[in-house]
This record gives sequence, structure tokens and C-alpha cells, in this order.
Amino acid sequence: CNIILINNLKLCFENNKIDIVLHLATNYQKFTQPKDYQVLIYDNISYGIKILEIMKIHGCKNIINISTYAQYGLGTEKYSPVNFYASTKQAFFDLLQYFGEKELFSVINLVCYDVYGTGDKRKKIFNILNDAIKKGKNEFIMTESEQIIHLLHISDVIEGLRVAINLCLKEKYVNETFFLLNDSIKL
Repeated sequence: CNIILINNLKLCFENNKIDIVLHLATNYQKFTQPKDYQVLIYDNISYGIKILEIMKIHGCKNIINISTYAQYGLGTEKYSPVNFYASTKQAFFDLLQYFGEKELFSVINLVCYDVYGTGDKRKKIFNILNDAIKKGKNEFIMTESEQIIHLLHISDVIEGLRVAINLCLKEKYVNETFFLLNDSIKL
């Protein structure tokens, strides 16, 4: 348990009137080994529970959570985790539902698909293609089946957060999940 982070969070609530929390923190690991489970459980579940407990103590009952499409089998709205990380995100989502129903928290869950944007250095499709083009490569080998990708620019995520904040502050009680998704692209 990272006591310093928790104590700083407590101080933040004690010294400020906080109306809403944006829960954007996550520990993402695409490929997980059993030795990684406890860290992911703490980072993606336990730490979030501590945030909810602090919120409850200080009367803040509005939270917007960022979830991942990986909880939904990479394309459906039915829960079907693609990895252990996605399972931890779903576990926290389920706990948010508890706080929403039993503690009367307003909970908005925003499910993000493949987010990209300027300055993103991760090995995502745009970066891979851009690097290849810079190196003079103009032919790309892909599988014979059509590749379908769901891209979401960071500006769309920010707009989704803005809309969710306004909804939380306007309504007395909200418990909704919204999928932030642009059109699918076939490669």
C-alpha cells in the first residue's frame, strides 16, 4: 500500500471542497504473469476502493471512471475480458456499482477504445505506420482478413469527460456506462 499517495489524497480532500473525482489511474499490462497479479489487484482495485472510502468520508459522491474496451472482448458490449488487466478493471467497475447503489454515489463509467494522440510514444498502429514511412517503407504485410480497429482521439476522451462532468453536476444521481467510440476502420 502506498501510504504517501493515500495520505496526500486525504490531505487534498481535507483542504479542498471536491465535488467530483475523475478516476483515470490504471496499471496496464497486456501480458500478465502470476507474479504480477497482486500488483494489478492493488493498483486497479484496492487503490480505487481507498479513493471511494475517502470520497465517502468527505461527502464527495460523484465519480467518473475510465474503463477499457478490453473488458468487452474487443468489440461487444458484453463482458468478456481479454486479459487479467481487463478483469481487474471489471472488478473495480462492479465495486463502483455497489457504491452507486448502496452508498448513492453518482457513477459514470466511460469505456475507451484505442486512444491515440500527439506525443503518444506507445507502439500503436499510427506510430508503427508513421515510423515505417519515415524509414522509406511503403509496403505493409498484414493478415489476409480485414483488420478492424476502433480509434479514439484523446480530444474525444476529453470531450466525453466534459460531458460526463456536466451530467454528474446537473443530475442528483447518475449510474451510467457510456462507450466512447468513433467509427470503426477496416485496414
